[in-house]
Amino acid sequence: MKKPIFKNLLISVSLLILFIIFVADLEKILVFSIILLVPFALYLIPTLKRNGNNSRYHTFILKFHLYFAISVAISLLLPTGSVLSGIFSIPWMIYTFALFGYGIRRFMERGVYLIEENAVDTSFFYAFIGGITLCIYCFSIDQIIYYHLTFYFHFTGICSTLFIGWTGRIIPLNKKLSFSYRWAAIGTMISPLIVGIGMMLTNLWIENLGLWIYTLCMIGYCVFIWFQIEKKTFISGLCIQLSAIILVISSILSIINGVFQLQGHTWLSTGQWLWYHEIPIAFAFIVGVLGWYYRQPIEKNNLYQLPQTNINGESFIGNDFLQRNGYQDKIVSHSGIVTNLEKFRRNDLNINLLHPKVVSFLENTSLYDVAINAQWRKSAWLFEKLHKAYSNKIQQANVPSPHEGTVELNSKIISVINHEQYWNRKMNAWLCSYKNTGETFITGIYSAHVHNGERYLHFTMPIPGCNRATIYRLEHGIDGSLQISSVPRKGGTGDEGHYIMTKNFSIRIPFNEHKIIWIDEYGRLQMTHRFWFFGVKVLTLEYEMIAK
Repeated sequence: MKKPIFKNLLISVSLLILFIIFVADLEKILVFSIILLVPFALYLIPTLKRNGNNSRYHTFILKFHLYFAISVAISLLLPTGSVLSGIFSIPWMIYTFALFGYGIRRFMERGVYLIEENAVDTSFFYAFIGGITLCIYCFSIDQIIYYHLTFYFHFTGICSTLFIGWTGRIIPLNKKLSFSYRWAAIGTMISPLIVGIGMMLTNLWIENLGLWIYTLCMIGYCVFIWFQIEKKTFISGLCIQLSAIILVISSILSIINGVFQLQGHTWLSTGQWLWYHEIPIAFAFIVGVLGWYYRQPIEKNNLYQLPQTNINGESFIGNDFLQRNGYQDKIVSHSGIVTNLEKFRRNDLNINLLHPKVVSFLENTSLYDVAINAQWRKSAWLFEKLHKAYSNKIQQANVPSPHEGTVELNSKIISVINHEQYWNRKMNAWLCSYKNTGETFITGIYSAHVHNGERYLHFTMPIPGCNRATIYRLEHGIDGSLQISSVPRKGGTGDEGHYIMTKNFSIRIPFNEHKIIWIDEYGRLQMTHRFWFFGVKVLTLEYEMIAK
């Protein structure tokens, strides 16, 4: 991938020199961002999948950047406000929309839990806004406000969010630092939008509010860069630190100018503003991107193309879905949702410390009678009604209503095989239906996968057109109990989470589960299963398991 990229960059530098000679003074700085900064930054944001391949989407937008950049550079050569100038700027707006789509795709696969990657993806949003304002600028006559908006989003909007995101990739996140970094990242993500809204509405109070937030965040960024990250090479350290200092000075300068404007005074003229603020800040971002290019910040956690069973549901699931579609392995037979719990052993998870009944249930699930009681939160009544109607229709995840009380289940285990599933052929399905009605409670497939030396419990529930996968991490509870949780750890490390999966794509959804298998004071085996949606608890399932 590197050869065509560097070839394009070489051509970009040559064209940059050519266009700078002929483009008007104001637009010269914009050309730097469009032709040089965007591809350099994009090169540092690949979407590497678990198999080591790069995203085809990323390869495409990086490969064809040059053609769209040439188009917008031509539009800047033409008289601003002419139809031809506007037409040549449209391809760049389309390209920035493609960048925005790339950011959305990354976010959907990864979820909201990695704040540093959210900051990186926010840069694509500002690229799209910058593409829109640039197009308006090229179509408009004497609309200097759109030039300043375009400059602000193409430099400050894109690069600031990238810088704070890349810092998060390499900064040591202990508890105290994690809190301060999180707020600095959030402020950096929202402040360019606040400033942009203030500029659009010509509201100095809104604009200055955004500038104050941004300046405080840049001071925090400078502290992280100078005192918290490990220096890797002299060149990268020098460029990143120099860039951070200039950004802080420029931000303070903009605050001083804003205070004068609020008082009705002019501190810097338009020409002075160009030389004292816009050119230095453009220089800071160019030097900063160069430094980060040599630093090569890498994502802490790769959640792209997670392992999955490739067993997608139909319009009707039911208890016989796997048998109907030929997924049942009639040769191999297991009796538990987990074949061997010992394989999940870690330094902080000693299977020998678990209660024998807990281990027995997981490895011999079919030897237990199961009863269930559902407790929906009153505030989730609408969610309950909608879920009940849909789950009853497809006969999957058909949770009982609260008024039904404790309901006994028919429970059995079958072995599952899917030749399209490459990472683990040993799968067991837990099929549960209600004894009184015969309706399906759940058809779920259990397996396991290993990543970075840690084994995760993988649960797949086929639903129409796709499957809902829950990846659990096993942890010790008190008194020999076992916790099985999809709630992400602090910092978003690990695979645990909830995903909607198709064959080539996954979407992380804001839904989390926590199970605890425990022994009550009478020696009875119990399981408490809690569900959260957008961080709000909506459902608790209480299980009682009795050996047959």
